Amino acid sequence: MTVKVNGAALTWLLQATQRKQYISGKQQAQVMSCMLDCESGRLSTTSLVRDGKTSLSHFSVGCSGKKTTSYPIPDIERVLGVLKYHGGDITLSFDEAGGKLLLKSGKKQTTLKATSKGLAYPNSRDTIGAWVEKSKDLASKITEQGYVAADGKIYSAIESVKMDAVTLYEALRCDNMNNQRLNQFTFISKEDSLVVRVGNELKGQTETVLTHIARSTYLEPDDSHTEWSWAFEGGLDTVLSHMTEDVVIDFIDFRELGQGMRMILRFGDSWVYQAGVVR
Repeated sequence: MTVKVNGAALTWLLQATQRKQYISGKQQAQVMSCMLDCESGRLSTTSLVRDGKTSLSHFSVGCSGKKTTSYPIPDIERVLGVLKYHGGDITLSFDEAGGKLLLKSGKKQTTLKATSKGLAYPNSRDTIGAWVEKSKDLASKITEQGYVAADGKIYSAIESVKMDAVTLYEALRCDNMNNQRLNQFTFISKEDSLVVRVGNELKGQTETVLTHIARSTYLEPDDSHTEWSWAFEGGLDTVLSHMTEDVVIDFIDFRELGQGMRMILRFGDSWVYQAGVVR
């Protein structure tokens, strides 16, 4: 079974899924393998990061395939290396018996060994297939209403803001100022605005006003807003690097459970669930 997808869209899908971040100045992929799921004209990935708890993502792009099928990607970086040499539309097919993934564009065809039975990442106890199933089970807890806990309780957003993805990216990328690359983004909820702070004062600390907020949307008439701030990591700048549409950020408060703040970034039918830095 084959599926056709724009090469640039597939590259973005895999790069967003991989979501590289800087750790101690070195760039590292948080997701090393995945399954490309084709269903109803969409090609998507659903992936937990390597630590299995701090972040979960679902990314989706359009494709020509209408039938439900999956393509194992045992090494995202390797497939991205192949895509550099292909242009235009890419046709994907998978020979399960032979354990081969085929990528075609124009007159070129590249073959890669592939199986869902390989390890999700080095030293993992789970296969790619098992890791993806675990990811999908957790993804079912992310709804439009918020996060659904094991007991069925829904934790809804205490704050939800919509903004231009480019504005958010431009704010987050200031983390690279003077090669700091701290991979930490502190969101600050003020009385009338949402601000993000990155960097340190030695090499340049930058605050950006992301949006002004109508507090009446989230507060009862007699309530007053309490300012809060929370740091997030997870290579969020990488996710936004090629986006031009609007993004909605839902902030969910798990502080009473000792788990800090969490966020869900939503853009179209893609999203990222990111845990904040517990302190």
